[in-house]
Amino acid sequence: MNISIQKLNLSYLETLTDILSRRGLAQKMLAFAETFGREHGYFSIRLDAFSGNTAAIKLYEKNNYRMRGTVRFRKGEFYCYEKNLMN
Repeated sequence: MNISIQKLNLSYLETLTDILSRRGLAQKMLAFAETFGREHGYFSIRLDAFSGNTAAIKLYEKNNYRMRGTVRFRKGEFYCYEKNLMN
């Protein structure tokens, strides 16, 4: 599979998490994003998850993302996560 990425944009990862997590694909996408970020000098990855999306929350926390705060959108409260890639 050839993937070309202009910018590291993970805004769709949460949307796909529920569908893909049962197949392990969400984990693979997250690992790819982290590897890409490290290889291209990104300091961290920041994600958000709807407070009711337990699959995304479990995935992020299992992969050592730390909750940094919350934000409210039309849909409701979202948890903001960050992972330092420089370790």
